[in-house]
Amino acid sequence: MRAPMRRMLPNWIKIVLAAFGVLFVLGAIFGPSPKEESAAPSAASTTATPTATTSSAPPGRYLVTEIVDAGTVRVTGPLGVSLVRISGLRTPPANGTGCFGAESAAWARNALMNQYVTLDIDSADSAVASLKLTDGSDYSLLAVQAGYARFATTGTVFDTARKAAEGAAETAKRGLWAPPCLGTIDTPPAPSPSSVAPPAPPVERTVAPPPTPKAAPPPEPTTEAPPASSGGGSAYYKNCDAARAANAAPLHVGEPGYRPALDRDHDGTACE
Repeated sequence: MRAPMRRMLPNWIKIVLAAFGVLFVLGAIFGPSPKEESAAPSAASTTATPTATTSSAPPGRYLVTEIVDAGTVRVTGPLGVSLVRISGLRTPPANGTGCFGAESAAWARNALMNQYVTLDIDSADSAVASLKLTDGSDYSLLAVQAGYARFATTGTVFDTARKAAEGAAETAKRGLWAPPCLGTIDTPPAPSPSSVAPPAPPVERTVAPPPTPKAAPPPEPTTEAPPASSGGGSAYYKNCDAARAANAAPLHVGEPGYRPALDRDHDGTACE
């Protein structure tokens, strides 16, 4: 008997199978493991969060949230909320008790409000610090140059620059160096001569002479009615002198001109 003949595969099928086999071997050798592929997205998502955080709040920076005056600000940052006095400056108070206070505060508000700044805190006083803007410029130097503050400190590297800036601002009459302040910031400005009204001339008062007293009218002559006499006749003598002048004395009771008023001793005879 003949042995059964085996069925042979076509050559093209053998070639295809051989190609898939080669690809499988290469993939097993050089392809990444599934664990590594799944780990990559996780790492990418982890690094994305810090990037967003640093863009909203730069590390080491402070956000200026309030302007008290041109030399005092309130900030929020790595140390929390702090009230900071900017070193190197003498500024007029913004409450109106000094000269150029409102103008200095407005300039500081325009330069610093809602801006991120860098603070170099004083080692001796944590409430005092130098302040730099985002471009690296020193705020106190800019304020002195523009005439919105005066130079205050001595003995530091920046003092020479601030002193020179103050001299330039004074020469150019910038800001608080111009009238009416003329560099004086601790007291209100004196009123200019043109705004002071001249004193009113003294009022001349005319003193009226006292009224001349009117002369009292002379008394009207009165005729004294002769009192009733106890003597006879119509003769009347005012006194004994009058009776004597008329050669009528002495007068006796019943005689013309006798009256009791002339008879002192009441003996019936008057003007004895």
